Amino acid sequence: MGAFKEIVLAACVIGLVDRIISVLCGDKYKEQMQLITTLVLILAVGSSLSGKFTIPDISAFENEYESNEELAVAQYLQTAKLTISKSISDMLSSKGIEHSLVSIECSYDEYKYISIESIKVCTANTEKAEEIKSLLLQYYPNADIVVSE
Repeated sequence: MGAFKEIVLAACVIGLVDRIISVLCGDKYKEQMQLITTLVLILAVGSSLSGKFTIPDISAFENEYESNEELAVAQYLQTAKLTISKSISDMLSSKGIEHSLVSIECSYDEYKYISIESIKVCTANTEKAEEIKSLLLQYYPNADIVVSE
């Protein structure tokens, strides 16, 4: 008996809303309103008869989204590290500075900016350490630059 009362209530509310909209808008949207009213009535009757419309639990999808986001950020940082290391290595090679390794530490903040925290350059020629630091500080002024053998 409860389902029957819900169906009657839904039909009455839908009928009232339909009449109010037709008075306000006139016959301009009559066909569209009949279609919408029919669909809403079918959904109301169907949900009453089927034991209520339930919204699925999406918490599993939220957890999956968070783990995918963390994975994407890690991959993004790794790609940024490799790209910046390669560009620094190419820049040092073009200046004629021999080096064996360029290592970068960077982070990703909530504003989606990459911050380069430190740059480590391994070179056999430690006399050019100041030249390397001054060259890199032009492009990365906030980074800690370490030159080692």
